Amino acid sequence: VEDSGAQLIVADDELRELAGAAGVPLVSVDAEPTADVVLPSRVPPGSLAYVMFTSGSTGRAKGVAVTQGAVVALAADERFGSGAHGRVLFHSPHSFDAATYEVWVPLLNGGCVVVAEGEVSVPVVRDAVA
Repeated sequence: VEDSGAQLIVADDELRELAGAAGVPLVSVDAEPTADVVLPSRVPPGSLAYVMFTSGSTGRAKGVAVTQGAVVALAADERFGSGAHGRVLFHSPHSFDAATYEVWVPLLNGGCVVVAEGEVSVPVVRDAVA
């Protein structure tokens, strides 16, 4: 959290204690909405969508800033316009860069994200489609 420069953490009540230990204001997704929270109706493309931490070649994690525009550009790539990307298996850790495709491409194109449960291996997938 310190490296990211986060000014706000959004988490569910289950993570409240962990997020609160960072000393950054917390908004609970489990809380009832209040009138004093006003979200922007438009977010500029250069605005930060999320920070993904990588192990990097130095052995010390480093944050990579991903903008709203970069996510939209990925999802809008015409190569993903075929029906082959209408249902995508989400099996990567959410902090891995492949998750950006697995989540945003289908959702921003009217598709479906299928969340993997348990182990994802060749034998498991082969049995699931057989």
